[in-house]
Amino acid sequence: MSEPNKNEWDKREIGALWVKTSADEKTKFFTGEIDGRKVVVFKNKHKDKNPKGPDLRIYLSEESARPAQPTAARPATPAPRRAPTPPAPAPVEEPSKDIF
Repeated sequence: MSEPNKNEWDKREIGALWVKTSADEKTKFFTGEIDGRKVVVFKNKHKDKNPKGPDLRIYLSEESARPAQPTAARPATPAPRRAPTPPAPAPVEEPSKDIF
């Protein structure tokens, strides 16, 4: 069977974004992924000061901005358990001085 034809836009797609609204319902923004990295996109709030500035600003989401934890650094098997600590010996009583 042959693969269905993909149009030119499908071949060039690098991600997708969804419109979200802030908890206070005052700000609309986008979230999504670009090239497998999670991003958040906001309207440029300084656009009025610089008409040639970008309309939107793209940021890595906090999850993508953190360095990935290397999986090789984690042990593949749990560390061996230590042998249980033996119970403390029973106290030795001093011999009585009035034995004789």
